[in-house]
Amino acid sequence: MKALLTLVFIDEKRNGVIKARKCAVDSKQWTFPGYVKSEWASPTVSTDGVIITSMIEAHQGRTLAVVDLPNAFLNTFNNEQILMLLKEKLSELIVQIDPKLYRNYIITSAKGDPMLYVRPSKALHGLLQSALLVYRKLRSELEDYGFEVNPCNPCVANEMINGKQMTVTWHIDDLKILHMNSAEVIHCINHFKKIYGDRMAIPHGKVHGYLGMDLDFSTPKVLKIGMIKYVEKVIKELPEQIKSVAATFMLRNIYSTCARKKGQDFT
Repeated sequence: MKALLTLVFIDEKRNGVIKARKCAVDSKQWTFPGYVKSEWASPTVSTDGVIITSMIEAHQGRTLAVVDLPNAFLNTFNNEQILMLLKEKLSELIVQIDPKLYRNYIITSAKGDPMLYVRPSKALHGLLQSALLVYRKLRSELEDYGFEVNPCNPCVANEMINGKQMTVTWHIDDLKILHMNSAEVIHCINHFKKIYGDRMAIPHGKVHGYLGMDLDFSTPKVLKIGMIKYVEKVIKELPEQIKSVAATFMLRNIYSTCARKKGQDFT
C-alpha cells in the first residue's frame, strides 16, 4: 500500500536533445511518520543570488559558463527504504533491459496487467528527499574542490584561484560558474566531468540560458535579463488558445503603490 507509483516525462533540453525522465509520485511520502517538510527540502539559489553574481560578472568582465550536471540524481545514492511500483508498459521495459534479473519478479494485477515492485538505490526525481541528497553531495564536492559556501546563501560558493575569485551558484543540478580566467572555468567543468560524465558541454558566447532566464552580456559592463524565450515556450505549449489579455498582478501592485504615494485612488 505504501509503494510509490511512477510517471515518465519527455522533455527537450536546451541543446535540442530529447530526454525521457522517470519520476516517482511522492504524494504517499507526505504521510510518512516523521516527515517534516523543512528537513527534507533542498536549498536552491535565490533570485537575488543569480542576479547579483551576474552583475558582478558583467562589471568585472568575468567568463561565465552555465552547465547541467548529467544524471546528477542517478549519481546520488538513496538512503531511504522506498518501494516503487512499475505497472504495465514500464514493467515490460524493465524486463527487456535484463530479462534474467527481472522476469521472475513480475506479477499480475487483478486485471491481468504486469507489475513489478522495485526498491530504488538512487535518488530518483520525485522522491521527497532526492533534491536534498543531490545538494549535499554537490556541496561536498564543491568544498573538496576548495570552495567556501556563502553563509547567507547556501547555493552560492566562492574560491580564490590565482588571486581572482571564482563563484558558483547552483539550483539542484544547474550550475553557473564565473571567473576572470576562462581556462579556470574550463578546468572546473572538466573536474566535474570526471564525476558526472563527459556529456557536460562547455558553453560559449555572451548569452546564456539559466533557470528560465536569458542572461545577456553582449554589451561590456551591462547585464540584460529577459525571459522572452521561456514565455514563448510556455504560450506555445498551452493546451488552449489564448484569446484575451490581462495586466499581471505585479503590475497592478506597482500602479496601486504609485497611486497611493500620489494620494490617488486606484481601481
